[in-house]
Amino acid sequence: MSDLIVKYRKKIFGNDLKSAVIRITVFVLLVLFYIYCGCPIRWLLGLACPGCGMTRAAFSCLRLDFAAAWHFHPLIFLLPIFVLLLYLFRKNDKTVSIISVCFVVILFTVYIIRMSQGGDVVYFHPQDGIIYKIITLFNH
Repeated sequence: MSDLIVKYRKKIFGNDLKSAVIRITVFVLLVLFYIYCGCPIRWLLGLACPGCGMTRAAFSCLRLDFAAAWHFHPLIFLLPIFVLLLYLFRKNDKTVSIISVCFVVILFTVYIIRMSQGGDVVYFHPQDGIIYKIITLFNH
């Protein structure tokens, strides 16, 4: 059992203290960024990403509010199926690749449909992104 723990500790934190400190620092900074700024893609570009709303959908499912979950991201109900399939076929690289590609194609198809319909979850507001704000700051 301890060999397994050591193996995963090395996999996650690396073999030396410096590597572990760097990885933990990056992780903490990413968590803090997400807490204070939200989605990095939305923050930078003012553009919702294909997975936008998935976390809110998951929390809605936990509250048993399935209508809200569907509103935030309709693929939340397929996600457990894809994860289960990936787990079941984890030793077959070709099958894992096929499952992954199928999920990405479905994800982007749903994203395009959601972007074309507009709404409060998935939107394109580049003027809200930090990159747009920086560019306009230098243009004035």
